[in-house]
Amino acid sequence: MKRIILFFFSIIAFIASCDKQEQFVSTDQYSEFAISYPGDTTLNINQLDTLRVTPVIEGLKDGTTYSYEWKLYVDDEPQILSVERNINEAIALPEGTYYMQFSAMDQATKVKAISAMYKLKVNGSFYEGWVVTNNRDGKGQLSFLRADGEVFFNPVEEINNKTYPGLASGAITQLKVTFYNSTVIQIMYFTDQGLTLFDPSTMLQIAETNQNIFEPIAFTDKPAYKMNSQYTDQYIIGNGNLYIAYGPDSYGAKPMETFSSRVDGDYVLFPYVFPDVNRDVFLYDNKNKRFLRAPRYYRYVNTGKSIGSTMLGADLTASSHHLCLMQNGSSYSILDCYLASTAGSTYAEQSFTPSEIDENPLFASSSLYYHGYYTAGNKIYKVNANNGQVSLLYTFANNVKIGDLKMMKTGTNANKMLVAAVNQGDQGEVHYIYLDDQGNYDSGKDVQVFTGFGNIVFLNYRAAS
Repeated sequence: MKRIILFFFSIIAFIASCDKQEQFVSTDQYSEFAISYPGDTTLNINQLDTLRVTPVIEGLKDGTTYSYEWKLYVDDEPQILSVERNINEAIALPEGTYYMQFSAMDQATKVKAISAMYKLKVNGSFYEGWVVTNNRDGKGQLSFLRADGEVFFNPVEEINNKTYPGLASGAITQLKVTFYNSTVIQIMYFTDQGLTLFDPSTMLQIAETNQNIFEPIAFTDKPAYKMNSQYTDQYIIGNGNLYIAYGPDSYGAKPMETFSSRVDGDYVLFPYVFPDVNRDVFLYDNKNKRFLRAPRYYRYVNTGKSIGSTMLGADLTASSHHLCLMQNGSSYSILDCYLASTAGSTYAEQSFTPSEIDENPLFASSSLYYHGYYTAGNKIYKVNANNGQVSLLYTFANNVKIGDLKMMKTGTNANKMLVAAVNQGDQGEVHYIYLDDQGNYDSGKDVQVFTGFGNIVFLNYRAAS
């Protein structure tokens, strides 16, 4: 946390009384004291950092009792921030500009020294980093691992001053400025109690739980969310079901519309939305082993290409292609697909033979090269989508389980850092595993480990606004 030392000045009130027969009473009877101050009266602090201020007061007398008050102005309304001389308070205010003032008072004479009005600028603490969905003590916890390594374990409850019940299954950040300058800025937090929305910059709740869905849904499996490439429709996959809402660039739509009831059809969807290169989205039906297509503006799905395998994982790779981890009985393959709603979709499948693989493996792919990564127990393997070659990438301790796996796809570490959630019982850690230019483990860089989470179930990157 940052330490900020302020020196304030005061306007000293001198009280004197007189009558027609007397001169002013000597100020020696009063306690004369003053608060020193610097030239700069602006204070900058990050949200949730601790403000520590030790004012210098000159002229205090031994044996005299003084009272102190730190007053904060929020929307021009005063609030008492502290009654201690030295302030030591966590600032849980939304991002913005506020004003504050310090005063000291002689309790016997009531003479008060008042500081100048200081500007308090609260900067957003959540500008970029990993949203870490984890469960602790039987309930969900939305944590934030900032890009500079600072960790906030439960900011939504601290900032909103309320408890959010239910086990969490995931949280997905959406930051979009669309073709028509509409904005969608939100964290979608999924639990077995439903869907709740938060502002990713402030962590303030912006919609009541289940306000934006047609009917309450208990999200117990990993969720998926995406808009189509023209921002006219939004899609949620929860527990294998599809829910659709108009997007911000639909005519007359609000930034966050209400999601429909379950879209009709005989399907169980894998939790991944494939925006095509035109206007629609594709989905994968694990029940019938086939792709489905959801046309823009409509609330139904059309049958697409039959693959005949179960999808275990999917991620965006190079050139708007997607790599998918597939299983057909005891056989495994990587499906490279390029999806277009008008014409030109392509599907290329490369089989591979894993020495071991999880029953429900986690999967991530590079967006630079055609290779992916999957989990097997406490290990991560790399698979080449062009030739099916498999190699062991990294091994964790024997007694851990991998909770999620994502590839960093933005910034200086794009495609050079795998991010793994590692759990041991109800204790979770986030590991940064660095890769070389060929996508192999870079032994020259230490793995970074961040501890203190509950059982981690989902990782999602909040990119810079």
